[in-house]
Amino acid sequence: MKNQNDKFTENQFLHMLYTLKNNVFPKLKKKDILMKLLPKDPDEALAISEVGSAKLNLENRNLSWLRANGACLDNIREGVSTIPQAGRGAFARRFIPKGTLVSPAPLLHIQHEEYFGVEHPKEEEKRKDGNAFQLLLNYCFGHDESTWLFCPTTSVMLINHNHEKANAEIRWGADSPSSSLTYRTEPKDDLADQTTIQLSFDFIATEDIQAGEEIFIDYGIEWENAWKEHVSLWRGGTEKKTEEYKPASVMNSTHVKISTNPEEYPHHSLICKRDPFSSDEIPNLPIIEEYSGLGDSEEARNLQKLYGDNQYRWWWPCKVNDMGTDLEKYNVTIYQKAPKSASDQVLLTILNFPRNQIRFVDRKYSSDMHLAKAFRHKIMIPDEIYPLHWRDSYKPPKEIVKEWNEPIIHPRSNITDEEYEKELSDAKCGLYIAPSSIEGAGNGVYTAVDLPKIKMPIGPKLPVNIVYNALDEKQPWANYEWSVENFLTMFDSPKEMKASVLAAGLGMMCNFHSGLVNAAGPYPVSQATLDKYNDPGAGAFSDYHSFAFENEEPLDAGDEIFISYGESWLTNRDYLNHVPLEKHYEMVDHIMASILLLLEIEGTQSALEALLVLIKDEFGLDKRVKTLLSQFNFRHDVKNVASNKGTAYATSTHRSLEWLEKNGSCIDHIYVKDSTINQAGKGGFARRQIKNNETIIPVKMLHVVEGRSVLRRRSNVKLQDASPGILADKQVFYNYMYSHPKSSLFFMPVNAGIVINHSSARKNNGKLPNARLAWSQTDKKTKYFLNKAPEDLLKEGYASITVDLIATRDISVDEEIFIDYGVDWEEAWTKHVDRWVPPLPTGGHGPNGEKLAISSKEIYKMNQNKFDKKNWNWSNDHFTICEENDTVEWTEVVLNKKSMNKYNISENHPGFEYVGLTYYYSPCLIQSYSEENETFHVFYLGYEVADSAYSKIFIVEDLPAESLTFIARPLRADHHRNDGHRFSHEINIPDDIFPETWKDL
Repeated sequence: MKNQNDKFTENQFLHMLYTLKNNVFPKLKKKDILMKLLPKDPDEALAISEVGSAKLNLENRNLSWLRANGACLDNIREGVSTIPQAGRGAFARRFIPKGTLVSPAPLLHIQHEEYFGVEHPKEEEKRKDGNAFQLLLNYCFGHDESTWLFCPTTSVMLINHNHEKANAEIRWGADSPSSSLTYRTEPKDDLADQTTIQLSFDFIATEDIQAGEEIFIDYGIEWENAWKEHVSLWRGGTEKKTEEYKPASVMNSTHVKISTNPEEYPHHSLICKRDPFSSDEIPNLPIIEEYSGLGDSEEARNLQKLYGDNQYRWWWPCKVNDMGTDLEKYNVTIYQKAPKSASDQVLLTILNFPRNQIRFVDRKYSSDMHLAKAFRHKIMIPDEIYPLHWRDSYKPPKEIVKEWNEPIIHPRSNITDEEYEKELSDAKCGLYIAPSSIEGAGNGVYTAVDLPKIKMPIGPKLPVNIVYNALDEKQPWANYEWSVENFLTMFDSPKEMKASVLAAGLGMMCNFHSGLVNAAGPYPVSQATLDKYNDPGAGAFSDYHSFAFENEEPLDAGDEIFISYGESWLTNRDYLNHVPLEKHYEMVDHIMASILLLLEIEGTQSALEALLVLIKDEFGLDKRVKTLLSQFNFRHDVKNVASNKGTAYATSTHRSLEWLEKNGSCIDHIYVKDSTINQAGKGGFARRQIKNNETIIPVKMLHVVEGRSVLRRRSNVKLQDASPGILADKQVFYNYMYSHPKSSLFFMPVNAGIVINHSSARKNNGKLPNARLAWSQTDKKTKYFLNKAPEDLLKEGYASITVDLIATRDISVDEEIFIDYGVDWEEAWTKHVDRWVPPLPTGGHGPNGEKLAISSKEIYKMNQNKFDKKNWNWSNDHFTICEENDTVEWTEVVLNKKSMNKYNISENHPGFEYVGLTYYYSPCLIQSYSEENETFHVFYLGYEVADSAYSKIFIVEDLPAESLTFIARPLRADHHRNDGHRFSHEINIPDDIFPETWKDL
């Protein structure tokens, strides 16, 4: 192609390329590098012929481009250092202005210092002196909190230490142009995966450096102290004196004659030059030959060009035996290069081997750099530039946050129930209501005793009431109600009836802090104590009567108790759109954990405070996040996060008992057990001695909109039924309501005041009550609304009235507490008892045709003896539900004619009506059981909705007994009796305290 007269046509050239690709290189793939080097056209072929394929695609760089885009590598020249004992040093080749680059230093990264370890032959000395590192360690940079080393690959290795005269410093340079990541902002594991240089240092002049001036940096105080200690110990004479070491290069230049005694050269061995491809195999018989030389053939010259003076290729270990025929020749023994055994392996003996083809080399570990006490220490990278996340002590923010969230083990976690009850009784108070630590949240509930272990009941066990909003009125109880799924009451009524749950006590008094939920409620269990077929009081109070929230973590006296309302409670209220959710606490926890790590660097306080402002103001964060971040403005705020194990605790206030006593009111002087009054169910008893005129408990009262009309389950049932004066279809929680005959206002207690029973001396053998009601004299809202019309109070969305329960005499510990419900209530109860008759059996018929009379109490008994087969068949009053259990095996069966016959179940089974009422439980049918293993073989009922709905069952053969529950069918529990023989009546507020302004009837 270089001859311009020899030209191909374009077609000829393309055909030649085709021939090369398909015939000359047929096995090469299109992506192979050789295929890429082939010219694409005649012009490119001509260019390759002129400059070669290697240079064809390289861009020419001129000096202007290099000055603008490159870094000078020869500002440094080598010289003897002005620092004693430092050896060589780095000197400025030319003037280097302050603030400019002395030299770049691409860095080889080494993960562990141990990689520079060396097996020293003097094991005893190594163990004694602790030096087992290669000389290269002295040229590498590291940090005292990391095992990583960074070794420069340019002449900066010559720069020595001088703290007083340092005129340069290191800074991180640009990452490798080929890097896809900025590795100093990535985990060091990402850098560890790289096998090529990725990082660099820039050595920057910290003052003007004149040409010829030695360049110094500060190696760090740790290095300097190590050197001083080394010098001190060395001068102490602990190093053993040996024959002076001379480098092999000196030996080769000064020793003309070689001794046949190896002991004369304690630091050196001999090597002899031979043909690079001479055999290294041990011969069968000893070989002695005359030296024939390397020759001057073309092959020898080519080998010289190829291998130069490569020591490994040309030179073999050898030993001088004696002199040859003249002073310049020796008889030598040649040894194997890589012997397979520890002893030297002889290859052959060569006679008259030239002296100039024999060299001295340093014997292993014999040079000065292998002295057992030779100084070894990495150069220290300044703390302020070493990435925090590369330090061995570094914990990623997620690990710090994880530690914050680790469960707390209380030192008294083995406390017994009896010990706790005694502590509770001996305490001045165990539970307070006081201003919440959440700003704007009103009052909250605080424990005043330690709760050392989890799952401890908090406060009295109180009734849970199922409520129905028959008229769809917007009720204040909507701010307190729970989903029926939370309390396993979803099967109590048909799903078309709008039911919810009110849980008196913590369920209506505690606040929700999405980052600090520390209490939760177990599923309440229906524990009916009366029977609708035998007891006039059956159905007059909730069968879910012994419910209490339990702590989910150990709590200390003074901790506020927080329960979860579900975050939709916050997100569905626009006025709460600034309140952080759980994910926001987690996000800010990670931000604070990151900033805490930065606080370890000295002098960063003002910068970090500025960073906090930047994060809050400029990062476009969610309003809820900004609310949380606004509480952290200074260094001590951030440190407070660590000491409080997260932002949630850091923004919550722990109260002292003195503060609670001063600012709060005790709400646990009452505990609950079976009442001493017949047919009354549970009652409230004094936990502690209560003196005359003392407040037993301040009772917060929740008002109801539309009064009597709304206190029904269904709006399509007539107000009057067969019994004159009896309001039809009243809800069971009507009996917990307080009102006045001349007022439309109704109030429900939200705390333990709900369990106080009635007593009066109007009847024979009656007892005077030991407590009375009085409007709170300290609650501002109560004082305000006592002088307002009912409609003003009804505008309030929360419980706004407080009535104090006051002792009318001294009340002893364990004495039941009573008030007078009023004459109307007492007469209504007497009348109800006199005319009460049991209902007709509603359970259907048993296997022998008998009528089944199954009450709520009977169902409660079934759950005490689940293996009694007579209860397994469903009745019109009860059925079985099974918990969704991921620990057991399920077999799915679609119901068709064949499977229905096999499993004796119809797709029209009434249980399919109850499928889907809750995700957590499904109706199920018991097939058999193992009392020994306490398991059941059951069919779960289910259905699928695809193109058409179809029913199916899920077979489980080993369901744990605790996952199965007997339950009343919808509207069949005792509290749903609606024939005029279930007692319903409000509690009367005494006329002498009832405000005239509230008498609107």
